[in-house]
Amino acid sequence: MNQEVNFPISTSALELVKVCNASNDHGDPKKTPNTKGPQLYRWQQLRSAIEDWFVNQGPEEFVIKKAENEQFHMFDELQRKLVSDSFTKFRSLYPRSKSEINPDWPQKTVFKEINNEQYAISSHVQFEIMDKDRTDYIRLKTGEIKETILDKAIFTSERYGNETYYTASVKDEDLIEHETIDNHEEIIEEYFQIYEQFLNNPSKTNPNKKCASVCSRPSKCGEFPVLGNIELGRFDRALTVSKTNLLKLEGCERRAAWKLLYGIPEDKENNFGEFGIKFHDAAGKMLVTTKDRNDPVEIERLKELIKDEDDEIQKKIIERYKELLEKLKGYENLELTLNEYPVGFTCVPNGTKVLSDYRLKEGKVATSFIGQADLLGRLDGFPIIIELKTGKKQEGDLTEAELYAFGVWKRFAEAEKKDVTVLHIYLNEENDDPVPRKFGEEEFKTIEKKFHSYAEKIASWDPLDALSVDHSQGNCCDYCEFKDTCAEFR
Repeated sequence: MNQEVNFPISTSALELVKVCNASNDHGDPKKTPNTKGPQLYRWQQLRSAIEDWFVNQGPEEFVIKKAENEQFHMFDELQRKLVSDSFTKFRSLYPRSKSEINPDWPQKTVFKEINNEQYAISSHVQFEIMDKDRTDYIRLKTGEIKETILDKAIFTSERYGNETYYTASVKDEDLIEHETIDNHEEIIEEYFQIYEQFLNNPSKTNPNKKCASVCSRPSKCGEFPVLGNIELGRFDRALTVSKTNLLKLEGCERRAAWKLLYGIPEDKENNFGEFGIKFHDAAGKMLVTTKDRNDPVEIERLKELIKDEDDEIQKKIIERYKELLEKLKGYENLELTLNEYPVGFTCVPNGTKVLSDYRLKEGKVATSFIGQADLLGRLDGFPIIIELKTGKKQEGDLTEAELYAFGVWKRFAEAEKKDVTVLHIYLNEENDDPVPRKFGEEEFKTIEKKFHSYAEKIASWDPLDALSVDHSQGNCCDYCEFKDTCAEFR
C-alpha cells in the first residue's frame, strides 16, 4: 500500500528552517500573512511574459509587444521599465525555439519516511524546455543568485537522461549551468535530518539576522509581539521594516519605500564601513562571554579572537575596545548576555493590499519593525540595551533607542513592569560622551503612537505604483542610493 505523502517542503523553505524552525508555517498557509511585494509581482509577471513568448510562435516583435502589454500593464512607468529590461535580458540569454515548454512549476522531489509517515523535499524551477534529445530545467533569478547545495543534490539524484539544470540570472545577464555533484545522497540525508528536527518542534524560534530580511513570519513567531494581540492570517498582508529603512523614512519617504517595499535597484552601493562591522562583532562576542571585562587577560583573549585580521584593523579594534571598557566603568552591576540580537514589535494598521488579479483592496497590514541590537542584558536587574557607535551622533539615534526599548519591553519586561534603558556609547573621533535614555510606561504610550503612525504611512503605499510615494529634495539626495533614478522619474 502506498503511503500518502505529506505536504512537500521546498528547498528554499528548508534553508530558512535550518536557521529557525518558526520561519515555516508547517504546511498550513492559513497561519501566515501574505508577504508578496512588488519584487515578487514583477518576477511573476516576467515569468508569465516569458511563457507567452515561448508558446506564441508568431512574429518575434509582435509576440514581445503583446506579452509586455498583457503582463506589465499593472505597474507604474518605473516598474514597467525594470521588468521590461529583465524580459529583454532573458531573451538574449535563452533564445526562443520550437521546443515544447512546461511552465507549470516543474520540480524534482525526493522522499523519506519520518516518524512512520512519508515526507518530501522539492526543488522547483520555472521552466522545463523539452527538445527531442534533451531537456533543460531553468530557474529564473532577477536578484542575487543563491543556488543551494540541496537544489544541486536533488537535481543530481533525480536527473534522468540528457537533462541540464540552469539558472538564468537577468541581473548578471548570465546563463549558469549547474554541474552534478558526487555526495548528493549525504546532502539529501543531512537535510532530511533538519526536516525531522523541524517536524518534532515546528514552533521553536532562533532569533537571528534573517528575521528582518528574509523571514516571512515575524508577525506570527512570537518574538516580535503584535500590538493589540490582533489575529492575522493568510488574507492579511505583512511586511518587515528594518531599523536602517525606518531611519530612512524619517528623511525621505520615497527612499525608504523604494528600499523596503519596492526593491528598486540602487544606482550605487553605500559602504557602511568594514571596520565598524568587525568591531561590533568582536566587541559583542567579548562582552557576552567574559567573566570580568576589566581583567587584563581579556585583551589577550581579544587579540586571539581577531588574529586573522589585518594588523591595522587589529590595532584599531584593540584601541576602541579599551576605550569602550573605560566608558563602561561605573556600570558595575552590568550583565550582558546577548549580542547582535533582533528586537522589535508589530503594528497592524489598515492599508492597501493587492489581490491575485492585481486589484487593490483595503485590509490589515502587519508591519513588523525590527532592529539588530548590539548588546542586551541587565543593569541592576533592569533591562538594558547598549548600542556601540563608531561614527558621529545622528538625529535617528533617538528613534533607534525607542525601537529597541519598546521591543525589549514588549518581549521581556512588560509583565515585570520594569523600565528599560538604552545606552548609546560613541567610540568616534569626536569622543562624544555616552547617552543613556530611560523609558517607562508613559514613554511607551507615546512610542506606540509614533510607530503606529509610521506603520499607517507604510501600509498606505500602493505596491503597484512606486512613483506615487512622495520624495523630499535636500542634502540627503547627495548620498541617496536612488539619486539618478529618482531624478529621472520625478
